[in-house]
Amino acid sequence: MSHAFLYGNAELRGRIERLRDQARPKPPPPGETGSDNTIIQALTSQITHLKKQHRDESAALRAALEQAHGENLELRRELTRLGGNPRLSTAK
Repeated sequence: MSHAFLYGNAELRGRIERLRDQARPKPPPPGETGSDNTIIQALTSQITHLKKQHRDESAALRAALEQAHGENLELRRELTRLGGNPRLSTAK
């Protein structure tokens, strides 16, 4: 059968067009696009929260390290004041 015959017949042409429409990929419904945005927003929020938590924990660790360095310096000075060697070796 020729294209002219198929498309010339109104009934066949309508059926061809319906079948062609069914075969085409359909865009996602608006509700699904919204859920994608919701997921993206939730993940972005979670990442932001984790980044803040990481910054806070890093700052706390830096502060603790500074405090430990300060205490170490004080102990070395005290040891020197008492006449000990501030560079004690651990070898026996």
